[in-house]
Amino acid sequence: MQLRFGSVGVAGVGLIGGSISLRLLRDGLADEARGLDVDASALDFARSHGIISNVSSSESEFMRGLEVLIIATPIGQMEELSLKLIPHAGGDLKVVIDVGSTKAVVGKRLSEIWGEIYVGLHPMAGKELVGPQNASPDLFEGACCAIVPQPPTSEKALSIAFELARAIGASPIRMSPEEHDAIVACTSHLPMFLAIALSAAVGAEKHRLPLLPKLVAGGFRDTTRVASGSPWLVSDVWATNASNILPLLDRVIQLLCKVKTSSPEEIEALARDAKAAREEILLNAPSRWTI
Repeated sequence: MQLRFGSVGVAGVGLIGGSISLRLLRDGLADEARGLDVDASALDFARSHGIISNVSSSESEFMRGLEVLIIATPIGQMEELSLKLIPHAGGDLKVVIDVGSTKAVVGKRLSEIWGEIYVGLHPMAGKELVGPQNASPDLFEGACCAIVPQPPTSEKALSIAFELARAIGASPIRMSPEEHDAIVACTSHLPMFLAIALSAAVGAEKHRLPLLPKLVAGGFRDTTRVASGSPWLVSDVWATNASNILPLLDRVIQLLCKVKTSSPEEIEALARDAKAAREEILLNAPSRWTI
């Protein structure tokens, strides 16, 4: 039987936070989903479209009787927000979950604030389009969801995090903060930086080649999609996970330098190896991703 989550508070009612609350409300797994956000228009939209059930006018009202707190703000705002919210936390609060895309740095800070009720959670799904207007109750269906506890995390809080991941349609997998950040540097963050570089490089050519946009096809769209994401997300990722991203960027640079001096036969061999690597990785990826 699916666990009910009682009173849920979503701090940061954007794409991810909005999609979680919308799923819980749609499936009747939350008695209410309160919203807290610095953007009043986002809250109004979310309330009028059933993404949240009510809007809180203050931190104290938001936290009163809350059982589950989901922090879905930009990573750089999570610590400051937590310090504002914790004085208003009551005895009903069972778990505090952040859904940021890095865990080692921010997780340590949030764990120091919230203690044993804190758990990191990262559903591996999203869109380049942000805001509650892009929220979907099925956003996480079939995706993997990393569950990332800190040393003080209690078994009760961990259990609720696993149940929440399943409730939004994802498959939970437990890992350490360090392992999580090393993996997402490969699978999420590096592609974001490569998309930025590719978009910027091609963008510099469009003034010389005015018909360039007319010949844009799937290759450019697919490889640059995440460059349309929020610039603040890129900054937050770099601030909290550069140590994992830098060696990967160096490896890509080395490969591109190798391409510059390779023969057609060597390029074909490199492309063959890359094709095999991609297909092997995606073969073992969650079912929603296909080659």
